Amino acid sequence: MDRIQLSILKKLSPSYLNELEIVKHDHEDEDEFLRSVFFNNDSSMTTIEQSYFTKINHTDGSKTVRFQDASGLRELKVNLSHSKPRSKSKSKKTTKTNKSTSPSFPALIGSDLSEGFQKFIPESIENIYSLEDLFKSIQYVMSDGSMSLSEFKIVTLRRNLMSLLLLPIKRKPIRFNIIYWKHLIIIDYDWEFEDNNHQFSKSQYCGFKFEDVITKPFTKATDVLDEDDIIEKLQNLSVSEDDQKMSYYTVVKSEINKIPIFFTAEIDSGIKGNTPGIQNYVELKTHSNNSSSSIDVNSKPPSFALKSKLVSTYCQNRLINAQHAIIGFRSTQFRLNSIKCFENNDIGNLINKYPLDLTDDCLVNGGRLFKWYALLMHWIDHHHEKFTKEKDMNTPQVFKLEFKPASPQMLDGYLMFTEIKSDVESKAIFNETIPEWFQTYVNSL
Repeated sequence: MDRIQLSILKKLSPSYLNELEIVKHDHEDEDEFLRSVFFNNDSSMTTIEQSYFTKINHTDGSKTVRFQDASGLRELKVNLSHSKPRSKSKSKKTTKTNKSTSPSFPALIGSDLSEGFQKFIPESIENIYSLEDLFKSIQYVMSDGSMSLSEFKIVTLRRNLMSLLLLPIKRKPIRFNIIYWKHLIIIDYDWEFEDNNHQFSKSQYCGFKFEDVITKPFTKATDVLDEDDIIEKLQNLSVSEDDQKMSYYTVVKSEINKIPIFFTAEIDSGIKGNTPGIQNYVELKTHSNNSSSSIDVNSKPPSFALKSKLVSTYCQNRLINAQHAIIGFRSTQFRLNSIKCFENNDIGNLINKYPLDLTDDCLVNGGRLFKWYALLMHWIDHHHEKFTKEKDMNTPQVFKLEFKPASPQMLDGYLMFTEIKSDVESKAIFNETIPEWFQTYVNSL
């Protein structure tokens, strides 16, 4: 299939997939494709952290990437256990007294999440979607002998995987460059397709500021902020210019339907600083809400916007198999009102109870989205096999993968491959995406 209709999401229910084993429906091609994905393969997902690195953006514009260096991983100022919901096994009386989900660190609550917005310069979209660090990561894990070129297949960034994974929810036009080369499938976001008139908003900035409020640069393992001195220390704690320019990434190899997927992902924080390991990583989010009570499973259903935030958080963590997330709820005046911590399984349970109603006949939870993800990865891999079967793998083949929504309210858009047949355009995209040093390195193997 050269295209996938978004409406296929309706078929990713357990009942429909079970019927496929015994009943043939009208859309033969689509149903046969579903059979090939879910009945002929193991659709479970495995995840391994292959490496990690700290990136330093220097004031002169240069960048340094240091592998096996976790100094760029910021650590939480709060203890996760202070704000986790009590387990269901606790008595009702105990649960009632634990209604507040904010940690007992009053210095954080009330923080102005818009402070510094006027001076903040967001990173360029070109840098955000650059694959330079991805290629350095591939070279590193090959050089240290932990992986060989034949073990790679799909290579990309987590943010690109997230764009594909959440496409049924966002339903906005999007385009990727897909490059088949040396048995690699390189998924590169076509950032030139982005709306250049989009303005960086104060709401977006709040996410960056929240990270600064709730985390601190790693200093030493014994430097733990306790409740007695947190107010004084927080007043004196500042993030230096160098610290602000440091960021931390995990390098992950996952596998779904036996398809290897290698990607890098920026990590917001660790429970402990300077400590690598997926079990230590924490995803940080903010949401506009006067109270976190609407996220309680015992209260009214969350809004669509809040459910979307929960789904996004769940998916980001699930892709790397991380288990921790913190959401900071902000007021309309951009003040931090409350903080709530989650285990990723708890978020999964929430969105199972309150799925996203995309249409009247299509409810989406984490399970259905990851079936969609498995389907997409299988489709991209199958397309690769189809077009490279009788061609020289040393000659790059370039495609556009584009989503065209017919209506923002309906599941009637589609993802479609279009081959770039112009040699000039194909070479230009290839050389713009893959730096010359990496081409030379791979060709020398």
